[in-house]
Amino acid sequence: MDKKLVAIFKEEPEAVQAIERLTDEGIPAHNLSFLVREREEAADIRILTGVQEMDQVPPAAHKNGAVTGVSGFLTGLGALAVPGLGRLLAAGPFADALNEAAIADGTSPLVTALIEHGFQEDEARIYEAYVKDGHVVLIVQAPVDEAGKVLNVFRRSGAVAMERETV
Repeated sequence: MDKKLVAIFKEEPEAVQAIERLTDEGIPAHNLSFLVREREEAADIRILTGVQEMDQVPPAAHKNGAVTGVSGFLTGLGALAVPGLGRLLAAGPFADALNEAAIADGTSPLVTALIEHGFQEDEARIYEAYVKDGHVVLIVQAPVDEAGKVLNVFRRSGAVAMERETV
């Protein structure tokens, strides 16, 4: 069984460091989701990692496995306009859910996507508040026996780690 583990970072470089450490520790990049409110004064994660945006990466690079690790994860980085939050940068499986989330009963697409991703509404609203305040949210899906390793990486990278129950 897997666990969803969430880390909150104050700055993008800390989140990038965590992503690099997680992939170095063997956590598959496709199990990582990243979410941050785009802001001019913050470091741009694309610059920090040296990766290209999805539409700049040749399709053959994805097919032959040339895009791996952090670069492979972050090439899926995209910007989304979310009412009430502005532009968000998102990557990973959660980014797909956010892109498809509809506004339901006045609930923000971010909260809706988090709920559809298995979070309780109260948790979703907490994570939305972090994003609104400019923090970075990193969601990792990992086997239960690797949860300790993931939480250790979160701590070493300067995150506020929040653990979820087995899902």
